[in-house]
Amino acid sequence: REKEGEMPGEQAEVVTEGQMEVDGEAQAGGGRSFKVGQQVLAMNKNQLYLAKLSRARTDSNGVQEFCVHYLGWKSRHDEWVKPNRLYEDNETGRRLQKRIVNNIWKPPSMQMDKVDAEANCLEDLETGSITLAVPNTLQKQLLDEGGRIHQGGKLLPLPRAPSAREILNEFIASKGALEFLEDQMYTELRDSIVRYFNSALPMILLYSQERKGYEELVAANGGAMLIDLYGAEHLLRLIVTLPSLLRKADLERKNVVAIQPRLQELLRYLDNCFKDIFLTDDKYI
Repeated sequence: REKEGEMPGEQAEVVTEGQMEVDGEAQAGGGRSFKVGQQVLAMNKNQLYLAKLSRARTDSNGVQEFCVHYLGWKSRHDEWVKPNRLYEDNETGRRLQKRIVNNIWKPPSMQMDKVDAEANCLEDLETGSITLAVPNTLQKQLLDEGGRIHQGGKLLPLPRAPSAREILNEFIASKGALEFLEDQMYTELRDSIVRYFNSALPMILLYSQERKGYEELVAANGGAMLIDLYGAEHLLRLIVTLPSLLRKADLERKNVVAIQPRLQELLRYLDNCFKDIFLTDDKYI
């Protein structure tokens, strides 16, 4: 079934530009040839999407362009692109695609040791690691938000409603009646996220442009916890950062097995409730 939503960005037979591999990475514009009918990876707002080249033309400057159809998306998202946004759909291109997805949110600073010390949880365990699959809608949110703040000079209105704590509580409530041990696992996950959120936000979850607003918010709200002042946007930033934070906590395998699927469920919940908990561009100030 083709998707109805918005692509991360709307922009507008053979060509001798394309991709090459430098230091193991695919790069656009490296002398490869593309042709109509070829399946490729197309760059759209810093993400690579599987696409098919449906038509070709030459622009007013004599540069050849391709009309790309993003596979799985409605045809209204088709657009004309230059070859410097195209990558071959091969192992190298897929590796780059995966690397981009895994780095869609990179904290402004990485004071991980201090965060772990303040969070004070999951210590003295054997090593393990967590991998999360971030839904496309949430990837788009992270990328678009960075653009709004960096290029657009926009900021989130604060405090946010619903708050991150309210979202976590609603997530647990959405699970319905649970067995005691299962309920305890979700409760412990929520409590751990609360601790991490309050300690990590001022150090690694803020863009530099948000620093002044954070200081004013804290000053105006006395002893309020940050989890009650910020919302889905910063909660999402934390969740996609958690694998790095928890890696520093040296999780043993049984903890990874317990935590990873529940974090993945939380991401799906944010994705399903997206329109109710995330602000649209016109609500930024």
